[in-house]
Amino acid sequence: MIPLGTDRPLSRPTVVNHILVAVNVIVFGIIALAGLESDHAHETVDLIQQRWMLMPSFQEPWRLVTYAFLHDMRSMWHLAGNLMFLWVFGPNVEDRFGRLGYLVFYLLSAAAAGATHIVFSNGPALGASGAVAAVTGAYLVLFPRTQIRVLFIFFLIGIIHMSALWFVSIQILLNILKPLFRSNDSVAYAAHLGGYTFGITVALLLLVFKILPSETFDMFHLLRQARRRAEMREARRQVERERKESVYVDTQTEKTVDAQISEMQRPIAELRARIATDLGNAQLADAVRGYKELIEKYGLVAGAGTMPRRQQLDIANYLFQNQDFSLAVVAYERFLESYPRDAQAGHVRLMLAVIAGRYLHQPQRARTLAEEALAGLTNADEIAIARELIAETVASGR
Repeated sequence: MIPLGTDRPLSRPTVVNHILVAVNVIVFGIIALAGLESDHAHETVDLIQQRWMLMPSFQEPWRLVTYAFLHDMRSMWHLAGNLMFLWVFGPNVEDRFGRLGYLVFYLLSAAAAGATHIVFSNGPALGASGAVAAVTGAYLVLFPRTQIRVLFIFFLIGIIHMSALWFVSIQILLNILKPLFRSNDSVAYAAHLGGYTFGITVALLLLVFKILPSETFDMFHLLRQARRRAEMREARRQVERERKESVYVDTQTEKTVDAQISEMQRPIAELRARIATDLGNAQLADAVRGYKELIEKYGLVAGAGTMPRRQQLDIANYLFQNQDFSLAVVAYERFLESYPRDAQAGHVRLMLAVIAGRYLHQPQRARTLAEEALAGLTNADEIAIARELIAETVASGR
């Protein structure tokens, strides 16, 4: 499986990641030229690489970084494979970490992966794969639901889409399983796994200690949601157990059980009431902050994340206008789930199509939504936009 791209938009141009890619290519080219200009090409290349590659020792610590910019000169695939992963996953991680933070992270990732290799392996190593593994590990934590466009080669060749959660998890699993079946393989699997561990750990710690602001769909947020959902399920089960274990259920007991269930819903009701008050006072920014809190804390509770239709639409539109597209998608989708036959359903599907096609780079989803929206649109301008989106996806061949 070869990653080709993601549907995650960038908030700033990529700089550091492109420089890292360029440095790897330049180093490869310099070593290749040095070999061509020598009468003993292989010996020259070997001498250069032996001077800078990773050796099974900590005596020359600078090798923990330099090895990550060297690649197997006998095959372009070693370089091309690493740089393809770095090209696809690096920009979004740089976008979240910041340029300087990403550079420091990348170099420390190379060192961590190299150190892991020294501890668990006896041979030398070279290549950016350990550092790249750390980048993809961080990507798993920061963007687990992002869709990855993948060239899939297995009997048949085709392009498929899968979430980063599945794609990166499969890569990690392969790096765990392959050494069990390929004892003579020269691939530095320990460095890969060390890189994944470092990237995942760093990204989680940055989120836990709030050095990096949490987003609605990052792994930390998903784990918190899963924990809250488990707690609420356990609370409900406890209430049911107490009800079943009671031999004599009198009226007062019934009221107590109902009160326990109501207590679980109270913070949700209070937060929804606060959002509604802010909307009524035209304080949209405050209402949206409340809605974000509602989704983060109680988004998995049935009906909790959907306000009355007008309020839900106002929140979704405000999020769209302020370019918070990931949460706007959630708000619009919740509207459609609760009000599928509403007069505004066509407009909402069109807004989702615009976000998918022009901001999240999801042409297939944009086309499907635009086609569905056409059936419910009456405004000429909106119909024109829907047809334009469909035409764009047809023209792009996707």
